[in-house]
Amino acid sequence: MSLFAVWLAAAVALQASDAPPAKQIRATRLRSASITLDGRLDDPAWGGAVWISDFVQKRPREGAPPSDSMRIAIFYDDDALYVGARMFSRDPS
Repeated sequence: MSLFAVWLAAAVALQASDAPPAKQIRATRLRSASITLDGRLDDPAWGGAVWISDFVQKRPREGAPPSDSMRIAIFYDDDALYVGARMFSRDPS
């Protein structure tokens, strides 16, 4: 029975090491600029944002490059969390 437990633990560890590392995103503290909540990303802060765009598909092919592109940036200050997203679609209908 203990040999099976050792084999199972080794199999789980091997499988976990094959998994890609978890992705992380960090919000940037908004210092001097302000963001107007108007649905537009034309404030100076968005121009200097760190945009995240290395997304992958979930469906139909998990892990494949996305069929449409998307970029996200996140800011925060003492009062709020600001999420900006630019999403593109080849077929916007």
